[in-house]
Amino acid sequence: MIYLPGTYQQGFAPRDFEPRFPELWRGCVYASAPCLGPTGGVLREWSGYKNDGTITNATLDNAWARSVGLSALQLDGVDDFVSVPHISAFASLSTGSVFSLWFYPTVSGAFQNLISKPSFNAFELRISSGDKLQFNASSGSQITSSTSVWLNNWNHAALVFNSSSTRMFLNRTLEATGAFTLGDNTSAINFGRRLQFTDFYFTGMLDDFRIYNQQLPDTLLRLLSLRRGIAYEPRPSVYTETAEQFLAAWLSRQSTIIGGGIA
Repeated sequence: MIYLPGTYQQGFAPRDFEPRFPELWRGCVYASAPCLGPTGGVLREWSGYKNDGTITNATLDNAWARSVGLSALQLDGVDDFVSVPHISAFASLSTGSVFSLWFYPTVSGAFQNLISKPSFNAFELRISSGDKLQFNASSGSQITSSTSVWLNNWNHAALVFNSSSTRMFLNRTLEATGAFTLGDNTSAINFGRRLQFTDFYFTGMLDDFRIYNQQLPDTLLRLLSLRRGIAYEPRPSVYTETAEQFLAAWLSRQSTIIGGGIA
């Protein structure tokens, strides 16, 4: 059994198992996965830091949905959101951090927030009124994707921060880069809501939120973008592939299917 930050020795774990890709748990300071199944009015957190989120304003009958055979968190775009307490292990974004999440928008032409942290050193990841992915911060310019998000379909977004630049990915494609000087604050993180000035809520489904307090190799970023919940998959009994070998084989299969057109 591989010892991870979220193993049962610390009282928290996705399940008592050896993950297929233990690399996806190193440096992870927040991990929630609605795809594992409904957890009532609480968004269960699996990294080991025990930062459970509170699902606010959504009825339990409406907060959980099924999509492509897996559970997902469903928000109504009116007042539903999730509040996650400040993550003390979360380093300043500028020193090296990664955000990863899956989202399924069901309306277009409106600002919709995916992640936000209000107050001093505020930031937000949102869908713009033009259906583009945007990142804004209180101390830096806005960056916007060149392509639109997919409506009524699952999208993967990732933000990669370091001391000199911020990279924003949408569906495995690097869409924009910018320079931000970001510190930390002790405000809660909101999923599906902007809690500052004008409120923007998200309409659709969310899943597989992950935050790291260190950089991830591009191979692991690509792994997170392959499918929801990949970090929670158990290791097969006979398994010799590395993450790099698995990704290369997956990309080769996809290239064959669509005639070599995958990035």
